[in-house]
Amino acid sequence: MTSNQPNQPSSSHNNTPSQLDLNQLVTQQKMDLTLKPGKTNIDHFKEIIISLIALAGIAFIIYICSTVLQSEKASADDKKWAQSTITFIVGGAVGYITGKTQRD
Repeated sequence: MTSNQPNQPSSSHNNTPSQLDLNQLVTQQKMDLTLKPGKTNIDHFKEIIISLIALAGIAFIIYICSTVLQSEKASADDKKWAQSTITFIVGGAVGYITGKTQRD
């Protein structure tokens, strides 16, 4: 006797590898969720202060370099050094702003 119906598993085959009991899987899993405290206002304030100090230092270096570039008494080597320093700072700023996308 052949039938056109697909083979139906019998009740004795309920735990075959092709069938999963999702309720059983969910109850077996144990998850421990712990919350870590986020950044506080003091942490944000510290980051802002450090950023402002860094920006002030960079602005000071740019000011010194521009003074050297405009000075008539500065030698050609000093002007090359100042120009290279400003170029390095501007290049770093552009690279930081545009960023590089990372692909994992």
